[in-house]
Amino acid sequence: MKYSWLLFPLLFFLPAGCSEPKEEYRGGEEIEIDCGSSALEYLEDYVDFSDFKYVRLEANDSASIDGVRKAMVFDGRIYVADHRAKGVYIFDREGKFIKNPARLGSGGQEFARIDDFQIDRELRQLIVLDSENGTLTFYDLDGDFIRRDTIGLEAVYFETTAEGYLFYQNPYDSPQDDTQPYHLIRTDKQYRIQERLYNQREVSGLGISVPSRFAKDPQGNILFAPVYSPFIFRVAQGRLTPEYRLKYSRGNVLDAEDLYSADSDPKALLDRLSEGAPLYFNGWLIENGDQLCLQTQKGLVSTYTTYFDKESGRSLTLFSLKEDASNYRNILFHPVVGSDRGYYISAFSDASAIGLMKLEQARLPEDFKNAVLQHTDQDNPLLIFYKLKDF
Repeated sequence: MKYSWLLFPLLFFLPAGCSEPKEEYRGGEEIEIDCGSSALEYLEDYVDFSDFKYVRLEANDSASIDGVRKAMVFDGRIYVADHRAKGVYIFDREGKFIKNPARLGSGGQEFARIDDFQIDRELRQLIVLDSENGTLTFYDLDGDFIRRDTIGLEAVYFETTAEGYLFYQNPYDSPQDDTQPYHLIRTDKQYRIQERLYNQREVSGLGISVPSRFAKDPQGNILFAPVYSPFIFRVAQGRLTPEYRLKYSRGNVLDAEDLYSADSDPKALLDRLSEGAPLYFNGWLIENGDQLCLQTQKGLVSTYTTYFDKESGRSLTLFSLKEDASNYRNILFHPVVGSDRGYYISAFSDASAIGLMKLEQARLPEDFKNAVLQHTDQDNPLLIFYKLKDF
């Protein structure tokens, strides 16, 4: 599937050095998110089609996108990262192509890897992360180059903060300090390390490469969804505070507590994966006003999408890829690649799946059905903007 992400080895080491890791694994005050013993078949039952729109991204020689990995909307522009990490592209709100500022290559302003991007809303800048070269590259909102900074970290995700940046790195890759294998590195604006957080002492095994494990709300609060953890943490005041606790049941995936005992031995984990064991991994986290969306994986396939209310924890879980072919029309809403003022954003690009969707049975607007049916592999993805009814 185009939307499945490859696994890569991720090793965790015991902490050492000058500071003791904080108690980051204990909960008690967090909101529990009950992901249910069974999941719904069709997300379309909960989509508010009275407030629904889609945008076809213009395709040309400078903008050929296989699929969307991440999308952000700001100041009348849509910023999109290709799911194969080939580039970052800018479109207007109607899908008209503007520029491809960040692309792979060996030129002076090109990238060895494109891992993540963010919009700094205060400075009104596009920032692109390259883990292989250890750089952040800055552009104005139109995609014109400003500067490139060396950060000294092999970070794979980042988020802007009032004081500087929060980076997520693979500790075993980092040249910064091999004796301090922390995942989260908080720096000032000159990339001087202010704090190290989150050493996963208890787990060895595999990690999933996802668009981002950070979500920042309009007030600047940052949430962090790690691998192999039942918690979503708030990053604040020099520590990680459990904000939400995910509770799955054996009806769909293993309880989170079982992962700690099952995954302490990486060989056992690999054996269970090869047997098709229903393990889950935290996926990518999307902030959307009063709601959050967390997408997880069962085994090697992106499967579960959970939407939940931030304050109450009330949730809706979708099992997106059932064997029943009619369920494949959920691909239209999976994965969620971003949000925009209450809308979730998904991207559809897999023309080969159209015949599996049984769209004639789907409760979708006719113009949208036609747009999907006319989609070809030569087209750029359709971006779908949708809101959910109460759940």
